Amino acid sequence: MMKRLTIVAAFTLLISPALAAGATEEANPADEPQVDTSKIYRTTDERGRPVFSDQGSEGASEVEVKKPMTFPAGKFANEYRQFNRTDEAPPPEATFSYSKLQVTSPANDTAIRSNNGDIEITFETVPSIGGPNRFQVTMDGKVIAEPHDATPIALENVDRGTHQVRLEVVDPKSGKVLQSSDTVSFTILRHSVLNKSPK
Repeated sequence: MMKRLTIVAAFTLLISPALAAGATEEANPADEPQVDTSKIYRTTDERGRPVFSDQGSEGASEVEVKKPMTFPAGKFANEYRQFNRTDEAPPPEATFSYSKLQVTSPANDTAIRSNNGDIEITFETVPSIGGPNRFQVTMDGKVIAEPHDATPIALENVDRGTHQVRLEVVDPKSGKVLQSSDTVSFTILRHSVLNKSPK
């Protein structure tokens, strides 16, 4: 009897490591490839209503189950967060507007006799020039001065003919014209050496 117990105990000790290894392998099914073998079957009950089950029966037909469409979570999560943002964009900066922005001299549609081409441009703003914006005076589409106050702008040797001048308010950062005066047109009359009387 004692020999039989000793043999059983020894046999138990020999097979225990194998059993433990087998238990370890069964406890890690993730190491093996997962195969989806589930199927759906459709039958009809006595009232004609469809019944679905994962177990087949007599008269049951297999239902084709399409694989669900999946998407990477990170991309759509970011788009969802951006679409559902609760924080509001900061309000746009208020733009300062001048109630009066006018070139006062020369007057519009006037002819100025100036044989040397010297003229003076004056303007008026309400309120007075200041604030964060920049001012510029253009003549024939080109910037000729950037005044910082209401001091008249003196131009020398302006070509004869008709010219257009105006005052503009400009954003100092973007250079965009925010406001402009009406365009003033004037004509410079200069004496020409071609009109000299022969001696």
